[in-house]
Amino acid sequence: MAGPDLTLDERRQQANLAFMASGAEFSFGNEAALPLPLAALRSLNADSPGVEAIHDGGLTAEVIRLHHAGRRWAVKRARSECRVRNPDGQTSFLNELQRHAELAPLALPGVIAPVFGSLRAGLVVSPWIEGRHPGVLDERQARTLLETGCALIEHGFFEWDYSSGNLLDDGGRTLLHDFVYCYRFDPLGQRNSAGHGRDCPQFHLAER
Repeated sequence: MAGPDLTLDERRQQANLAFMASGAEFSFGNEAALPLPLAALRSLNADSPGVEAIHDGGLTAEVIRLHHAGRRWAVKRARSECRVRNPDGQTSFLNELQRHAELAPLALPGVIAPVFGSLRAGLVVSPWIEGRHPGVLDERQARTLLETGCALIEHGFFEWDYSSGNLLDDGGRTLLHDFVYCYRFDPLGQRNSAGHGRDCPQFHLAER
């Protein structure tokens, strides 16, 4: 049981590690909306029909671009072992599923919404967004990213990793699709999700 002196990170890590060890499922969305059955999505490889590309640079997962029935999909498939070897890495895919499930009903601007995700299947499936990873942000990109970041904070989500690989520019705004290191906090009484929420004021949206 989490003690009163544990940090927000320690509480979250303990809870998520226990959930992982329990073998329980965590899922969200509508499995019927998937382009292929779960088993088929899990077994996709470079030679599978409809697979146009496999992006293998992520630490937590690989992303497969799938073309099926006239639509393109992003199939994010968790690695058997995250390349980040610490409690946050061990629980990163579960954490991302939790955030997507919480964010879905909010429909925040600039947040890509998957149609389905499953911990035990190791999948998050979203419509493919045509765009590019931005480099140095121009005024439009920075403005729309800050709008999304502020909306996340107002709803109690602190995103730590705004690296270029986690962003997409669709020509209209900067979009967030990766919430592996997005953690909950209380925006009315805490500054961020570090420490006890109030003792690390150096971490804020602009700093990130």
